[in-house]
Parts: sequence; C-alpha cells; structure tokens
Amino acid sequence: LILDEGTGTPTWSRATKAWGFNELGYLEELASGCAFFGGARLVRNLCTGNSDNFSGATLGRCSIVSAAVANHRGTDTAVKYLLDTTAGGHYARINSSAYAGMRIRVSVVVKRDEYQYISVRSGQDTTPEAFNLTTNTWINSAQAETVARSFEVIDATWIRLTVASTVSTGTKYFGVGC
Repeated sequence: LILDEGTGTPTWSRATKAWGFNELGYLEELASGCAFFGGARLVRNLCTGNSDNFSGATLGRCSIVSAAVANHRGTDTAVKYLLDTTAGGHYARINSSAYAGMRIRVSVVVKRDEYQYISVRSGQDTTPEAFNLTTNTWINSAQAETVARSFEVIDATWIRLTVASTVSTGTKYFGVGC
C-alpha cells in the first residue's frame, strides 16, 4: 500500500482458475486476476425485535417479569420470564414459515438456578431439543432436522445452549421453552 498517496495495489493475483469457500461455506470458482481475501462468515440475525432479550417472541403460559436483568456479562440485557401454573408447554418463540431450506442456529444463555429443564427449538417439526440444567445432559435423541447441538458451561450460574437445524417447509418454531 502506498499510504501517502491514499491508494493501494492488490497484494497478489493469478491468471488461472481457482476454487475456494465463500462466506456461506459453499465451494465456488474464484475469478482469475482478482485478489481473494478470506474473512468472517455472513451471519444474518433473523430474530424480530431485540435478539438480546427476545422481545419479539410469542409467549405461551409465561410472562416477562423484567426485561432488564443482569446477564452473564454483567449488563442488564437479559429477560426474566415467569411461568404460570397451567399445565402444558411454556415457551417464548417465533413462529415462521420464512426459513424453509435454511440452516438456522438458535443460541441461548440461561441462568441455571430457576428451572431444571429447558428446551431449545430451531425449526424442529415435532420435538424440541431438551436439556437437563442440573446434570448438563441432552435428555432426548437429536431430532431429524437437527444438524448440531452443543452446550457451554460459562460459570456455575450460566450455560449457553446452541441448536442448529435445516428447516423444512411449513410454519416452524424457533425459541426456548420449559
């Protein structure tokens, strides 16, 4: 780079065909004569509302007690939900048919002192991925749509759960439940 002139030149180029992976992980032909720079993958946040506190979610048998609770980083961006006593599914989720054919990853950080079980849904047709917060184990076998699931113990109080799936057609659910 020639910084004093405010312009630069490519660091390298080639005259033959080459192949590389794009930001989505697909193999593609790289144009000859062009510099190629790798970098971070493209990530699109498809969550409506604030994705820090999932404020755009549909709530089922629960309510938001506070939308400004201290999180694992010490900032007040976590949401505290209170489950009601009615039997059935308790959840905060997004219902959508807009993600058919996409690979979706839902990652949530959960405080472990309130409930023993939590489920994470990233477009599964039938059953969400259920996790035991006391034993740090997945309760059920991975669903057919699930391509990956993991957990990370942040500290004694907080845990991060991540579920990724390839979404089929129709309305699907994305979110968390108890």
